[in-house]
Amino acid sequence: MHEQRTQIYLNTVAALLNCSTNEEVMHILAVNSCWIDEEFLIVMAQAAENIASVGRNHTANWLLSLRNKLAAGLLKQATPLELDLERLFLIEVLETIQKNPNTQMAYLLLVANQDKLNDKLADELQAWARDVLPKMEEITGLCTAQTLVDFSNLMKEFSVGNLEINIELAIIGYQVAATLITRDRFPSQWAIIQNNLGLAYSSRLRGSLAHNRELAIYYYTQALEEHTRAHFPFDWARGQSNLGLAYSERIYGIKADNLELAIGCYQQALQENIRSHFPQIWARTQNNLAIAYSNRVYGKKAENVELAISCYKQALLEYTLSGYPEMWAAVHNNLGNAYCRQSENKAENLELAIECYQQALQQYSRERFPETWAKTQNHLGLAFCERLYGSVAENLERAIQCFNQALQEYTQQNFPEMWTQVQNHLALAYSKRQII
Repeated sequence: MHEQRTQIYLNTVAALLNCSTNEEVMHILAVNSCWIDEEFLIVMAQAAENIASVGRNHTANWLLSLRNKLAAGLLKQATPLELDLERLFLIEVLETIQKNPNTQMAYLLLVANQDKLNDKLADELQAWARDVLPKMEEITGLCTAQTLVDFSNLMKEFSVGNLEINIELAIIGYQVAATLITRDRFPSQWAIIQNNLGLAYSSRLRGSLAHNRELAIYYYTQALEEHTRAHFPFDWARGQSNLGLAYSERIYGIKADNLELAIGCYQQALQENIRSHFPQIWARTQNNLAIAYSNRVYGKKAENVELAISCYKQALLEYTLSGYPEMWAAVHNNLGNAYCRQSENKAENLELAIECYQQALQQYSRERFPETWAKTQNHLGLAFCERLYGSVAENLERAIQCFNQALQEYTQQNFPEMWTQVQNHLALAYSKRQII
């Protein structure tokens, strides 16, 4: 084969491998149509073999597939190549994850190709799994399944682009991986995937919210059947914490009963010393348990509020201002709400509530958290309205100031319901001021 002609063939193959759209592939083939002959097909096959020799099997398969289509004359028919190109991008992402386990390179690749994270890619992920995985040798298949788990973990947390499709891709990846990492052969790894599916469905934006939460409960429960307390105490505790949150947010069933189930799960989780191993999960569980107690229907209100206050204080042992400033502020806001709800020692509890709200506002700046800032200003205003210590007139002035602050963000156009509520609070404060 003439050296110059061979170089043209190699350049054309390189150009095809660098294509990112169907149009680019068609353009390359059209521009180089005079060079597409039997010798070119030989070069394509040799290039695929070389690519496979360095571990890029999926890319090699794509190139061979294109070569076979050219050889069969399919290019002259209106056979679309879009799925092939979606598959090529999918393969590139998976190979990047395999070579870089920390997924940083894959993350950058996804950021640069947000437009390719779409339903076509989701469909291709499923088609690729049907076409390729059954033909893999066992060890290769298991390695690929773990790569899919890493891919899904990345997509579940990927906050760039279309969040709806990101979660869908994560779910598909986990489901495909679970067909190879099966419960009977790899029970612990399978349970991890089930737990991650529960997390993904808890965050899912597509489909029925109520149904997604039921699926989350199902997958968390599945995981806990393998991650038992006796054999995997910390995974069991983490799973109980996740299940508790799912029950607390459940739409189906009786709310009061769901809250009891949630409280039971949180209490179970806290029986294990997860603080030493998972301090953030421990603090989150304490905070979530406190919220459940605050909303609890059964039992005495005063006792439930005291339990909530105790849990919030526990959460703050880990959610420190220096370590977790946003969660520190969130827990202080929640704690302030709990103090306001406690009817016993009303005067002292209102002082504690005001202090909590003021601390939360140290972190909840209007610039960074406008809606939460407005909500906390409203809560602080209500606390000043009810305050029993100090000058009534001064407390009302401070309440009015807080309500006016809140209305800077709670506009009638953007938050009509909250705007109405705060306007009513402001009107009541003005009425009380006139009476003084």
